[in-house]
Amino acid sequence: MKKKSALLLLLCLILPPAVTAENYKWEPKGDEPAFSLDIPNDWEIDYLVKTNGSLVFFRHAEAVIEVRSYLSEDDAEFQTLMNQKAARLSARYNDVRLINEKKSKYRSNMYLAAWRLLDEKNRLYIEKTAFISDGGEQVLAISCIAPRSAYNRYKVTFDNAILSLKLNEFEREEPKNGIFTLKSLYIFNRPNAENLDPSQRQSGSN
Repeated sequence: MKKKSALLLLLCLILPPAVTAENYKWEPKGDEPAFSLDIPNDWEIDYLVKTNGSLVFFRHAEAVIEVRSYLSEDDAEFQTLMNQKAARLSARYNDVRLINEKKSKYRSNMYLAAWRLLDEKNRLYIEKTAFISDGGEQVLAISCIAPRSAYNRYKVTFDNAILSLKLNEFEREEPKNGIFTLKSLYIFNRPNAENLDPSQRQSGSN
C-alpha cells in the first residue's frame, strides 16, 4: 500500500497538470460584435483594437489562433471574405495556396478554408480559416496557424476553437431532424472534423 501511494505521488510530481478548455468571451471595445470560443487555459491572450474592429490573439509556442471581429464595409458574402483573406495572406507570405474550402456541414453561417503558406525563409505553415457572418455587416474571422511540422499537435485545439466560435454569444445550435446538435468538444474531437485536415495533404498537392 505504501509503495502504491509513493508511486501515485511520484506520478503527480512528474506528470504536467491537465490542460482544460475554457470559454473565452470578448466584450466589444467599439461597434464590432462580441464573440466567445473555447481555448486551452494555458494559452497566452493579447488583443489589438483598431478603428474597423478588434484582433484577439491566442498563442502557445509556435501556434497562433487569431480572431478578427469587425463590421464589413462591403457585402459579407463568403466569397468576398475569402478574396480579402487571400489578399492579406499574399501580402505576408511568398507563396499562398488554397488547399480546400467549403461551407460547414454543421453551421449554415460558417465557411471553412485551409491554406498552405511559405514565408521568405522557406518555412512552411498550415492555416485553417473560418468565417462567420450574421447575414449583414457583422463578421468574425478566425485563423489557426502553425508550422507544418507542428500542425498535428494543435489540430484538435484548432478544430475546437473554430466550431465553438459563436457570434454575439447568442448563436443557437441548429436543429437537425428536430434535435439540436452539439458543436463543441464532442464533435471536434472526432478524427477529420469537417473533413478539412490539411496535415494529410502533400505540400505540393496544389
